[in-house]
Amino acid sequence: MRIIFTFLLITCLGRLSAAETSRDAWLGYFKKTELDQDYSMWVETQLRFNLESSEMDQTLVRGGVLRRLGSGSQEIGLLYAYIRTGLTKEHRAALQHTMKYSLLSEKLSHRIRLEYRTLENSKPLSERFRYLLRFQGAGSIKMGKLVVWDEIFLNTESFPSNKLDHLDRNRLFIGFRKDFSNLSLEYGYLNQIAPRDSESVIDHTLVAYFFF
Repeated sequence: MRIIFTFLLITCLGRLSAAETSRDAWLGYFKKTELDQDYSMWVETQLRFNLESSEMDQTLVRGGVLRRLGSGSQEIGLLYAYIRTGLTKEHRAALQHTMKYSLLSEKLSHRIRLEYRTLENSKPLSERFRYLLRFQGAGSIKMGKLVVWDEIFLNTESFPSNKLDHLDRNRLFIGFRKDFSNLSLEYGYLNQIAPRDSESVIDHTLVAYFFF
């Protein structure tokens, strides 16, 4: 149902008369290191390129500590990220909760994240709520296991520049996951829509994520 809603949302926003489109490529490295039976360390780096300008658009480095809950199907985490977009530097702390469900023979999971964001040389502190719902097929074809996820970003306060008030952006990913002996690769297409009052932004992105 949520995926259907997302497709409808994308269709509606895609018809906006004033919309800027961008073609990008995202490369990511993710590593989870077990510390003991309850705690683990998370580290990731993401490089986001603008294919039209052939320039680096954004660099993100995030790390933190995760703790398993109960049987291990749930996890909470405290994360910190440093993001550089052009000349803008951002510091982002986050509280996170993840949960895995069992749906027939497929895998379904969600991730909830509350971010506290600050920009260097800027006083305002903004908070953002993120919800990601992910589906991964159990079977495997030549291209890998099917992966579909959708993530919605909601600002906790209203920004005048946002066409849809609290909605900051929405990301929809469709791709595949291939598992190797010591790593996994997720690759595919990501559509990102950021509704803005002056000119909304629609990103068409090629994604390659490496998990260790």
